[in-house]
Amino acid sequence: MCKLTLRNNEYPGRLIVFEGTDGAGKTTMIAMTEKYLSKKLGAENVVTVKQPTDMSRKTKLFQKMMYSENHDEIDYRAVQLLTMSDRIQHGTEIIEPALKSGNTVICDRYIFTSLANIENVKGDLVFAVVVREFREIEFSYFILNICTCFFHFGFTSEFFRLSATTKTAQ
Repeated sequence: MCKLTLRNNEYPGRLIVFEGTDGAGKTTMIAMTEKYLSKKLGAENVVTVKQPTDMSRKTKLFQKMMYSENHDEIDYRAVQLLTMSDRIQHGTEIIEPALKSGNTVICDRYIFTSLANIENVKGDLVFAVVVREFREIEFSYFILNICTCFFHFGFTSEFFRLSATTKTAQ
Protein backbone atom coordinates (compact mmCIF):
# COMPACT_ATOMS: atom_id res chain seq x y z
CA MET A 1 0.00 0.00 0.00
CA CYS A 2 1.39 3.38 -0.92
CA LYS A 3 1.58 6.42 1.31
CA LEU A 4 -0.70 9.27 0.26
CA THR A 5 0.37 12.87 0.49
CA LEU A 6 -2.82 14.90 0.44
CA ARG A 7 -3.06 18.67 0.79
CA ASN A 8 -3.98 20.00 4.20
CA ASN A 9 -7.41 21.55 4.38
CA GLU A 10 -6.71 25.23 4.97
CA TYR A 11 -10.36 26.20 4.58
CA PRO A 12 -13.02 26.69 7.27
CA GLY A 13 -15.18 23.84 5.90
CA ARG A 14 -14.86 20.18 6.81
CA LEU A 15 -14.67 17.12 4.57
CA ILE A 16 -16.18 13.85 5.77
CA VAL A 17 -15.69 10.77 3.59
CA PHE A 18 -17.61 7.50 3.51
CA GLU A 19 -15.86 4.58 1.80
CA GLY A 20 -16.94 1.01 1.32
CA THR A 21 -18.11 -1.66 -1.02
CA ASP A 22 -21.51 -1.58 -2.68
CA GLY A 23 -24.19 -2.83 -0.32
CA ALA A 24 -22.20 -2.11 2.86
CA GLY A 25 -24.58 0.59 4.12
CA LYS A 26 -22.84 3.80 3.04
CA THR A 27 -25.97 5.37 1.59
CA THR A 28 -27.90 4.81 4.81
CA MET A 29 -25.11 6.23 6.97
CA ILE A 30 -24.60 9.20 4.64
CA ALA A 31 -28.33 10.02 4.80
CA MET A 32 -28.27 9.82 8.61
CA THR A 33 -25.15 11.98 8.81
CA GLU A 34 -26.58 14.53 6.38
CA LYS A 35 -29.82 14.73 8.38
CA TYR A 36 -27.94 15.17 11.67
CA LEU A 37 -25.51 17.80 10.34
CA SER A 38 -28.28 19.68 8.52
CA LYS A 39 -30.16 20.04 11.81
CA LYS A 40 -27.01 21.02 13.68
CA LEU A 41 -25.38 23.32 11.08
CA GLY A 42 -28.30 24.22 8.81
CA ALA A 43 -29.07 22.44 5.53
CA GLU A 44 -27.51 25.30 3.55
CA ASN A 45 -24.15 24.52 5.18
CA VAL A 46 -24.03 20.82 4.26
CA VAL A 47 -23.08 19.61 0.78
CA THR A 48 -23.42 15.91 -0.07
CA VAL A 49 -21.56 14.61 -3.13
CA LYS A 50 -20.65 11.32 -4.76
CA GLN A 51 -17.48 10.23 -6.52
CA PRO A 52 -16.96 9.32 -9.21
CA THR A 53 -19.58 11.72 -10.51
CA ASP A 54 -22.25 11.00 -13.11
CA MET A 55 -19.95 12.59 -15.69
CA SER A 56 -17.71 9.50 -15.61
CA ARG A 57 -20.35 7.00 -14.43
CA LYS A 58 -22.40 7.59 -17.60
CA THR A 59 -19.52 6.93 -20.00
CA LYS A 60 -19.59 3.80 -22.12
CA LEU A 61 -16.38 2.58 -20.46
CA PHE A 62 -17.72 2.89 -16.91
CA GLN A 63 -21.07 1.32 -17.86
CA LYS A 64 -19.26 -1.57 -19.50
CA MET A 65 -17.18 -2.14 -16.37
CA MET A 66 -20.25 -2.06 -14.12
CA TYR A 67 -22.72 -4.12 -16.13
CA SER A 68 -20.83 -6.29 -18.61
CA GLU A 69 -20.57 -9.97 -17.80
CA ASN A 70 -17.39 -10.25 -19.88
CA HIS A 71 -14.65 -8.05 -18.42
CA ASP A 72 -11.95 -9.31 -20.80
CA GLU A 73 -12.38 -6.25 -23.03
CA ILE A 74 -12.06 -3.72 -20.19
CA ASP A 75 -8.73 -2.01 -19.61
CA TYR A 76 -8.84 -1.10 -15.94
CA ARG A 77 -6.03 1.40 -16.43
CA ALA A 78 -8.43 3.41 -18.59
CA VAL A 79 -11.14 3.16 -15.93
CA GLN A 80 -8.72 4.40 -13.27
CA LEU A 81 -7.59 7.31 -15.43
CA LEU A 82 -11.22 8.21 -16.15
CA THR A 83 -12.30 8.16 -12.51
CA MET A 84 -9.14 9.84 -11.24
CA SER A 85 -9.52 12.77 -13.64
CA ASP A 86 -13.20 13.00 -12.69
CA ARG A 87 -12.32 13.09 -8.97
CA ILE A 88 -9.73 15.84 -9.53
CA GLN A 89 -12.13 17.99 -11.55
CA HIS A 90 -14.97 17.41 -9.08
CA GLY A 91 -12.70 18.43 -6.23
CA THR A 92 -11.75 21.63 -8.06
CA GLU A 93 -15.29 22.58 -9.12
CA ILE A 94 -17.41 21.44 -6.18
CA ILE A 95 -15.58 20.26 -3.05
CA GLU A 96 -12.91 22.94 -2.70
CA PRO A 97 -15.29 25.91 -3.24
CA ALA A 98 -17.71 24.41 -0.71
CA LEU A 99 -14.90 24.07 1.84
CA LYS A 100 -13.74 27.62 1.11
CA SER A 101 -17.29 28.79 1.87
CA GLY A 102 -17.20 27.04 5.24
CA ASN A 103 -19.55 24.21 4.31
CA THR A 104 -19.28 20.67 5.59
CA VAL A 105 -18.91 18.30 2.64
CA ILE A 106 -20.06 14.70 2.94
CA CYS A 107 -18.47 12.64 0.18
CA ASP A 108 -19.69 9.21 -0.92
CA ARG A 109 -16.31 7.75 -1.86
CA TYR A 110 -13.14 9.74 -2.40
CA ILE A 111 -9.57 9.08 -3.43
CA PHE A 112 -9.31 5.98 -1.21
CA THR A 113 -11.53 3.96 -3.57
CA SER A 114 -9.18 4.66 -6.46
CA LEU A 115 -6.20 3.79 -4.30
CA ALA A 116 -7.75 0.45 -3.31
CA ASN A 117 -8.51 -0.33 -6.96
CA ILE A 118 -5.00 0.66 -8.04
CA GLU A 119 -3.38 -1.48 -5.34
CA ASN A 120 -5.57 -4.42 -6.37
CA VAL A 121 -4.03 -4.59 -9.86
CA LYS A 122 -0.79 -6.58 -9.70
CA GLY A 123 1.89 -7.42 -12.24
CA ASP A 124 1.17 -4.70 -14.79
CA LEU A 125 4.33 -2.68 -15.46
CA VAL A 126 2.59 0.00 -17.53
CA PHE A 127 -0.05 0.42 -14.84
CA ALA A 128 2.67 0.60 -12.18
CA VAL A 129 4.13 3.64 -13.98
CA VAL A 130 0.69 5.30 -14.03
CA VAL A 131 0.29 4.55 -10.31
CA ARG A 132 3.70 6.06 -9.51
CA GLU A 133 2.80 9.20 -11.44
CA PHE A 134 -0.51 9.45 -9.57
CA ARG A 135 1.27 9.05 -6.25
CA GLU A 136 3.73 11.82 -7.02
CA ILE A 137 1.43 14.31 -8.71
CA GLU A 138 -2.31 13.80 -8.69
CA PHE A 139 -2.79 12.84 -5.04
CA SER A 140 -1.52 16.29 -4.11
CA TYR A 141 -4.68 17.71 -5.72
CA PHE A 142 -6.83 16.09 -3.03
CA ILE A 143 -7.61 17.80 0.25
CA LEU A 144 -7.08 15.85 3.44
CA ASN A 145 -10.40 15.04 5.05
CA ILE A 146 -11.15 15.17 8.77
CA CYS A 147 -12.85 11.79 8.95
CA THR A 148 -13.07 8.66 6.85
CA CYS A 149 -15.69 6.02 7.64
CA PHE A 150 -15.04 2.62 6.05
CA PHE A 151 -17.90 0.13 5.59
CA HIS A 152 -17.67 -3.57 4.76
CA PHE A 153 -20.19 -6.32 5.56
CA GLY A 154 -18.73 -9.24 3.70
CA PHE A 155 -19.80 -10.83 0.45
CA THR A 156 -22.94 -12.64 1.62
CA SER A 157 -24.53 -9.65 3.37
CA GLU A 158 -23.65 -7.27 0.55
CA PHE A 159 -24.93 -9.70 -2.08
CA PHE A 160 -28.33 -9.98 -0.39
CA ARG A 161 -28.56 -6.20 0.18
CA LEU A 162 -27.71 -5.50 -3.48
CA SER A 163 -30.12 -8.19 -4.69
CA ALA A 164 -32.93 -6.63 -2.68
CA THR A 165 -32.03 -3.15 -4.00
CA THR A 166 -32.00 -4.40 -7.59
CA LYS A 167 -35.40 -6.10 -7.20
CA THR A 168 -36.87 -2.93 -5.65
CA ALA A 169 -35.53 -0.80 -8.51
CA GLN A 170 -37.08 -3.12 -11.11
